Amino acid sequence: MHFAMSLVATMKAMTKADCIFLSNIGSSVIHMSRNVLVAQALAHKVDKVVFIDDDISWTNKGFERLVLAPQPIVAGVYQKKPHNPYAEPSLAVSALPSGLVPNYQGLCEVDGAATGFLRIDTEVFEKLKTTCQKLEDDNLKPEERPYLYEFFSFGKLIKDGGTYVHGEDYSFCAKARDVGFKTYVDPEIKLGHHHGNFKFDAALKTFDLL
Repeated sequence: MHFAMSLVATMKAMTKADCIFLSNIGSSVIHMSRNVLVAQALAHKVDKVVFIDDDISWTNKGFERLVLAPQPIVAGVYQKKPHNPYAEPSLAVSALPSGLVPNYQGLCEVDGAATGFLRIDTEVFEKLKTTCQKLEDDNLKPEERPYLYEFFSFGKLIKDGGTYVHGEDYSFCAKARDVGFKTYVDPEIKLGHHHGNFKFDAALKTFDLL
């Protein structure tokens, strides 16, 4: 419900923008859902792709900041859903060892950002085509199939002598960095992360930034 309310408000506000809304519902393979959505979006010749998960809420101002931010990959940061709703808040972002340091644009470079509220410029996908596996999906329209690549996939993270599974979002950020694109977050974007009637809305605060 909160996602739908945010979406309606944003679409009503974007009367002067040429945008399309695509959805992928019911897929059990999250990274392939993202690859399919990218293929569909690129077939429409878009210049930006915005991922928003259906349990996220946002404001029109937050959406505007996301799409107009002056970097090819920019995200908003939201609170992770805790197993215990009274647990200490944890945010869906992987910081660099130097911490969250705003640059002259007010954006913070990060190691990786979650895909729940993320904007990626088309130029990033064009560059990634040179390094990502071409995929096929007979369910796509003929005009969409040339754009289906494995941009998103689960990865492996080696840390402290052990091997961890890397989510498709952080794995994407690592792939993008390898071809020259850094990932940034805008600490001014405020988001809600919903589970039933619970809204988890912890956000980056001034004391989180160096």
